[in-house]
Amino acid sequence: MHPLQQRLLHDFYQIESFSETGAGACAATLTLNAGHPILEGHFPGFPVVPGVCMMQMTKEILEHAIGRKTRLVSARSLKFLTILNPNENKTVRSELNYQETESGQIEAESRLLDPESGTVFFKMKGTFCLQ
Repeated sequence: MHPLQQRLLHDFYQIESFSETGAGACAATLTLNAGHPILEGHFPGFPVVPGVCMMQMTKEILEHAIGRKTRLVSARSLKFLTILNPNENKTVRSELNYQETESGQIEAESRLLDPESGTVFFKMKGTFCLQ
């Protein structure tokens, strides 16, 4: 398996590209699996990517960027701004800024957006600890 093919929930999404965009900044293009079983119940006939999945995708992108496993310690701001329907938005862009604090934790700001229109689906600010 290619190292960029991390998957949430057994193939919920795939990382198509990843790039460092500056010191403590990265971007990734993700392809969502609209046929994933989790979407059958969330919601039948109108799939919506669950918020917890968007948070997990952010965590996994951060882990790829720093090369270490993390655990979310706190989320100061979680904003679900627009419904993410994987039938309508098969591709999303993840943009992430992060920095290590003096205590060794990682402060991160992230957003998931439509790469074409710029519509933001999800934004978060959180603190992660290294595992």
